[in-house]
This record gives sequence, structure tokens and C-alpha cells, in this order.
Amino acid sequence: MISPTSQITHAWEWISRHLPDDGSTQISDVTSKYTVMNLIGPKSRDVLNLVTDTDLDNFPYFTSQLINVGQSGGVKALHMTHSGEPGWTLFVPSELSMHVYDSLMTMGKDYGIINAGYQAVRFLRIEKFHTLWGEDFDRWTSPIECGAAFLVKFQKATFIGKGALLRQKEEGVSRRLVQFHLEGHDLDSDSWPWGGEPIYRNGKYVGLTRSTCYGFTLNRMVCIGAVHNFEPETRKRLVVDNNFITDPSAEFQIEIAGKRFLATPHLHPPRMSAVATETGLKYKPRIMPSVRTSTL
Repeated sequence: MISPTSQITHAWEWISRHLPDDGSTQISDVTSKYTVMNLIGPKSRDVLNLVTDTDLDNFPYFTSQLINVGQSGGVKALHMTHSGEPGWTLFVPSELSMHVYDSLMTMGKDYGIINAGYQAVRFLRIEKFHTLWGEDFDRWTSPIECGAAFLVKFQKATFIGKGALLRQKEEGVSRRLVQFHLEGHDLDSDSWPWGGEPIYRNGKYVGLTRSTCYGFTLNRMVCIGAVHNFEPETRKRLVVDNNFITDPSAEFQIEIAGKRFLATPHLHPPRMSAVATETGLKYKPRIMPSVRTSTL
């Protein structure tokens, strides 16, 4: 099981509390045994192909395999990244991490490979509307509220919280995570959003922003916020359906340092220009380095 770095204690506590009483299942923290590397970008498949014997054509998205990278075996590869971009997340035994890193950087040099920091990955994931536990939602947020209902296996006979989720599917939810694109925001003269800014719908307060960034592809400020609906007099929660968010007559604004900006709401990731993930016929690296790999 993989958890965000900041949520290890939370995940450990929850799983430990739900272990079988008969002792048939144990849990151990193996964080220190692995180094995590993200190979991200439209040429990630080409670079990984140079250093592994694994057939990447038979490595479906959102699956995991045990692969070799260069002379290092036992690398757990997950075909997805939390950036929203194509690529792989590699869980490398710590003692092999330098060899794997050096292999990727050497073979990827002619593809323009560079090191990228956490904030770069964060900006990518916000722009692609990839939400993060602990920042965009928490233990009180349901999969339906944060747009992750497609990951829930409702066909299972039972699981913790199934009844509550079925009620939400039938009755609707009173809170939704929404992505907003700011309009009329000047990057040089206006204050930037940092999270916690109030959101208004037709002048009525309806929530707060969570994650924010500048979208380098969208070329504007992007915010992810939790939008709720309620009766002003009774404070009774009302359903937040798609129409509440996408109604053309609804005007959303986000207030930043006392100034309100128009904000265009989105319930799904934005449409962006597709970037080919295959080398194809048009691209050939200037140098095709030879590399020895081993099947381990």
C-alpha cells in the first residue's frame, strides 16, 4: 500500500485499527526500504525502454509490475504518476537507487531529461485536476464528493461505508470539489491565491479554495475548491448537483486579498493539447546509446 508522505501515521493508525483480531494479518512500515522516483513526460516510455527488458507494450496504465532497470532488479513500477502526465512511478530498493537514477539520467540525456522538483509536479497535478489527500480532501470527504466514485467497487458484497455511499449516490451530496480558472487576474500586479480563499456563487459564500497554482498550459491561475450549498436562514445543507456548478446563469468569484475575480468552474479535467507518448516516425534521438540490461 502506498500513502502520501505526510499521511503515513494516519494510514498506519487506520489499518492497524481494522486488522483481524485473530492475528492472521500483520502490517509493517517499509518506507525506508525504497526510494521513489517519478519518470514523467511524453518520452518517458522511450527512456524506460532503453534500460529495461520489460515489454512496456504489455504494461497497461494503472497497473504495477516488478521490473529491472539496468542491472537492478526488484524495481516495483507503477504505470501512473500523480502529475496527470504519462509516465511511471518507480519504487527502487534503497541500495540500488543510485544505479537506477544514473541509468535513467544517462540514457535519457539525449531525450532532454532533467530533474524536476516537488512544486513542478504539484503544479502539473493541480492543472490536470488531480486532487491530493490531506490538501484537497480529508477523512471526512467521500469518494463521490471528490470525484473518485469510479474507483469504488460498488459490486462488492460489503465494505466499510458502502451504505453511506449508496445513500449519497441516490440522494446527492452537499459538497463537491471543483476546479476554477481565474479570469482577469494579472500575474504581476495581483496577489496570488495560496489556498483558503473564499468562493462566491452569485454573491453568496459557498466554500474555500484548497490547492492553487499557475497553469503553464492553461496560461492562468488555477484553484481547486470545495463548493457547498445551504439555506441561508436555516443553514440546512442542500444538494450540489452538476447544474449548481455548471448553470450558465451562475457567476462564481474567488476573493484574493480583498479583490474578487471571476472564476470559471469545471467538474472534469480541462481539455489540453494531446502530446504523443510514443517516439513514432518523426522523432529520433541524436544519439542512440547502447545499454546492457539483465533479466533478473
